[in-house]
Amino acid sequence: MVFAMLIQPIWIAPLFNRFEPMKNNQLEARILTLARRAGIEGGRVFEVDKSEDTKTVNAYVTGLLDSKRIVLWDTLLAKLNARQVLFVMAHEMGHYVLHHVLWALWSGSWASDGPLSGLSAVGDDMERWKTRFGFDRLSDVASLPLVLLLFQLISLVLLPIGLACSRYMEH
Repeated sequence: MVFAMLIQPIWIAPLFNRFEPMKNNQLEARILTLARRAGIEGGRVFEVDKSEDTKTVNAYVTGLLDSKRIVLWDTLLAKLNARQVLFVMAHEMGHYVLHHVLWALWSGSWASDGPLSGLSAVGDDMERWKTRFGFDRLSDVASLPLVLLLFQLISLVLLPIGLACSRYMEH
């Protein structure tokens, strides 16, 4: 996941969207000043053409080391004034500075370990349930409905925890 985080802003995102330097140089300078105040050095500001896909607004700060970038959707720039854009960027920079992406990666890997551990525990005990289920190992294609059911049940339990963490980070 960390590898994907390093390559996504540089090689994957540009495959699907057109990233350009900001057209409003004055606003770009104010965003870079805000970034320096937040401790985000060396980031570049990009405007991405999303208006052909959606009318929603978004902005984000992403990347590590030399791949660091500040991205604003053109829809955001069209709908908000400069003060509002700076407010949104301060919020997004806060996520970056507080390492919310890394925290989400860590907790996401932990959350995926729960269902896999549960599935492994069920798999270890499959011989006992052979007559009831009609299969004795999870590698059998007939076990797919059971595997999906277990993942859904475990996800149902973990979802409120993930949403609470997301709400905490947004706050």
